[in-house]
Amino acid sequence: MTVINLTDSEFRLGISVGTYRHILALKRGHKGTYGVDDNADPWDRDIEGACAEMSVAKYTNQYWGGPVGPKPGDVGDLEVRYTERKSNSLIVRESDDDEAVFILVTGKAPHQDVVGWLHGLDAKQNKYLSAKGTNRPPAWFVPQCDLRQMDDLLITLAE
Repeated sequence: MTVINLTDSEFRLGISVGTYRHILALKRGHKGTYGVDDNADPWDRDIEGACAEMSVAKYTNQYWGGPVGPKPGDVGDLEVRYTERKSNSLIVRESDDDEAVFILVTGKAPHQDVVGWLHGLDAKQNKYLSAKGTNRPPAWFVPQCDLRQMDDLLITLAE
């Protein structure tokens, strides 16, 4: 796990992108995905998610311009999954690309933890499949101890 400290300008960009994404979702009448039923503020979710993408871009030394709308990945081809709770798992869904790299980020911006990663197919193992007792569709919940180290990802990206 690596703590990423966003600078003021990086944090402002994450806030701006998250806010814009949320406004677009409201205009489209989008009510959230996968039956999210937690008490998290939807504005917070969008802002923290955008900041998580910025944190991954900073960690992997990739440009992040705050994409809005359809994109191949959140940071280049990388998919970012965010949760505020530091103990939560990486969640991968049925519709997620088996070949994509999914990265778990936890904490609260501007100080977030880039925890670890897995390819979609590696996450989609029966032992991780669960609905977690919620009204959400089943998904794969990979515990942090089963994620690959972030240093391994940097080596993979450099190849």
